[in-house]
Amino acid sequence: MFFRPAALVGVFLCPVFAVFNAPPRNANGVPTLNTTFAPLGSLESLSDEFTTLKHPAFPRYGVRAKRKDVCEGGVSCYAGYIDIDAHHLFFHFFESKNDPDTDDVIFWTSGGELHNCCWRRVCSWWKQHLARPERTSLWSMQANIFFLDQPSEAGYSYADYGTYVSTTEDTARDTAALVAIFFAHFPQFQGRALHLGEAQDGRYMPALAAAVYEQNDFLVESQLPPINLLSVRIGTAVTDLPEMINSWYENQCAPAFFHIEACDATEQFPRADFNAEALSLCIDSLLFPKPSAEPSGWLDLRVGGNYRLGRKLGSGSFGDIYYAIDIISGEEVAVKLERIDAKQPKLEAENKIYMTLAGGDGVPYSKWYGTEGDYRAMVLDLLGLSLEDVFNLCKRKFSLKTTLMLADQLITRIEYVHSRGLIHRDIKPANFLMGLGQHKSQVNVIDFGLSKKYRNAKTNAHIPYRDDRNLTGTSRYCSINTHIGIEQARRDDLESLGYVLMYFIRGVLPWQNLKNPKNATNQQKYDRIMEKKIATSTQVLAGDFPDEFGIYLAYTRGLRFEDEPNYGFLRKLFRDLYVREGFPDDDVYDWTGK
Repeated sequence: MFFRPAALVGVFLCPVFAVFNAPPRNANGVPTLNTTFAPLGSLESLSDEFTTLKHPAFPRYGVRAKRKDVCEGGVSCYAGYIDIDAHHLFFHFFESKNDPDTDDVIFWTSGGELHNCCWRRVCSWWKQHLARPERTSLWSMQANIFFLDQPSEAGYSYADYGTYVSTTEDTARDTAALVAIFFAHFPQFQGRALHLGEAQDGRYMPALAAAVYEQNDFLVESQLPPINLLSVRIGTAVTDLPEMINSWYENQCAPAFFHIEACDATEQFPRADFNAEALSLCIDSLLFPKPSAEPSGWLDLRVGGNYRLGRKLGSGSFGDIYYAIDIISGEEVAVKLERIDAKQPKLEAENKIYMTLAGGDGVPYSKWYGTEGDYRAMVLDLLGLSLEDVFNLCKRKFSLKTTLMLADQLITRIEYVHSRGLIHRDIKPANFLMGLGQHKSQVNVIDFGLSKKYRNAKTNAHIPYRDDRNLTGTSRYCSINTHIGIEQARRDDLESLGYVLMYFIRGVLPWQNLKNPKNATNQQKYDRIMEKKIATSTQVLAGDFPDEFGIYLAYTRGLRFEDEPNYGFLRKLFRDLYVREGFPDDDVYDWTGK
């Protein structure tokens, strides 16, 4: 869809980034929404003089913008600054030539000194189009474009000197605020797909993407629509590691200079400060990528003899998950790694759970488990995006049809886990993944790092009731009894699922984004969530949605500790509603085709 002057190194669906704080609020720590806000409404309202755009949810920020006709041929261009205290970040905005009211938005930053003054590139590309009208793939033909013009060595004008920019996250939050304020004043861009990218090998983009993604909760709380972040794009003139790293050949001819333990400290640096040349000193040359016809970025690290590790996919409750490939069969798999010196080792027990669940629909199969070097490794079937991922793709709200389709499968997955004598104890959207290929419509349950047996394997007796347990799971979705400290049982998995379903259909739960004291402990935050959860009746939580959701919540909250849930009854609730609504049996979800 888009013309790329540089090779595209990576395109990733969100979210896969570190967590950053929301944009600054007012002196009281809350959005100043009591202030009347009047959006400018249209870009055509901008003149040749600067207009300052403000929003009460972002009191520290001002965005100056004006019309700036720097390009020929009818492309509408605008220029301005985002002002934060003494910092002033310069940007250009170009409307799409094709259809500015419907085309996607690209936010591109130069990242490197060689890519400064990026707006000149857009203009030069546009002049090329005037000479060659058949070139319809130019960016400004297909998308609305932000250009943030900042050199990498200056770190978006925040650093005093040097390459490493410790304030990258600050600038990322400020840039995310720019997008939010701009979209608030010009509603035609709200909900539009946003693609973030840079031309400096990913130096800054992970931090910016994380800030935009995390800011969405704040925007919803501030009565603003969330940003529809669809992809992250990294462009560079070269993609071959020997070309990108000056000392490549010297490093390839020597063993690792530092012991790997000493290099663990690099994990403390923000990802935006990643330095590939330094990394090569920490990894033995035999393990570092070799110049070859294979895709750059491969690590020749293997587990189980046949499985070669690739990129990191994410993290579970315990351990990191990587993409891998069977070098003999070519099969793509996922590998979960856990350090052998982990304080709370869980992977061996989790592998045993996967073996217990083997053969069930919607449960990945454990293909290999063992120890490789300093790590325990488990090889699993490769799956697709999580329900949290596709929820973000769908602007953080699912239709009734999609929610009901998911409910049917999710109840069935939980029932199967329970039928094997286990409870999951961490039911949340991130722990359910869609399948791939011919199984793309199947929901799969993963991450059993917190799971346990609820029956004695020999006597079949139910585990005893206790009321002195710490919170296990995710506070947003865990049951009220879990908050109180009661031992979890089957009922708690299903109550958690009820909150997940309401999250899907409502877009936000009442106990999200609660105001906490500045120095509040995790326990104090959990207590606030518990209080709000207890105070929210099933009728209030279900709101104006079909009665079946309130019935589900009331049923699961009313189960006793050892009760066996009536899974068939719960499934029938939603199946009957699905039929009554006249929805087709087509396996088409809200994200299908996105």
